Amino acid sequence: MSKFLYTYLSKTSDQAGTGATMYQVWFGETTHLHDSSPSYFANGRTAWLAVPSGAGLDVVGNVVSLSQSGSTTVKVYGRPTGSDTYQIGDAPNGALFVSGLTATDDSNNLWYEINYNHRQAWVPATVVTVIKAPGGKYHPW
Repeated sequence: MSKFLYTYLSKTSDQAGTGATMYQVWFGETTHLHDSSPSYFANGRTAWLAVPSGAGLDVVGNVVSLSQSGSTTVKVYGRPTGSDTYQIGDAPNGALFVSGLTATDDSNNLWYEINYNHRQAWVPATVVTVIKAPGGKYHPW
């Protein structure tokens, strides 16, 4: 069973009447699979996440806002290293995520972990502003 942290922008009851709560979250979406040159590169977008009643828990975590000076997007990496080899996607400036942990790389740079496209991903501390701690919803699936 996977465990993910999300912060949500808004929430509403599922209009289909399932009893689930719909949460609008930032998510890494793979949008280039059908391009002329297919790619698994993901882009940060907002999406609606259906959470069954009782499945989400409030937890402690840092809500972080991403912003890269001089760019409209922030690079997202599959491991805490700035090598473009490990870039798995990007997110627009202002995207919000929950970070449950941090890491320091071999060069002593601080990195924040985020949930991105149902996987652990990393962004450098230089693009992170912690806007709320604690915060987020824990979804155990």
